[in-house]
Amino acid sequence: MHIDNITEKRWLQACLEPIRAKGTYTSAQKLRFLERLTAAETLRTLSAYPYVGRSGFAGGGESLIVALDELVRVLPAARGVDDLLSAWRIRGV
Repeated sequence: MHIDNITEKRWLQACLEPIRAKGTYTSAQKLRFLERLTAAETLRTLSAYPYVGRSGFAGGGESLIVALDELVRVLPAARGVDDLLSAWRIRGV
């Protein structure tokens, strides 16, 4: 974030990011996140070989995969969700 006034920047960060870097994850959860992140990065790397010079998914896509994996794994049990539907826009086909 680019704000020149340090006081304003700190105030905004305190309001918008109160739990930043204060996750309460167990070691098992962190290990699962790392495994999913590694798998996503491997998929991105390997899928790029047949399409040299083209981008598979943009930077940060690996983190999205980890977040979606956790959402799909936890949400149904916690909220009684029976079905999940996901739609993706495909570019450049």
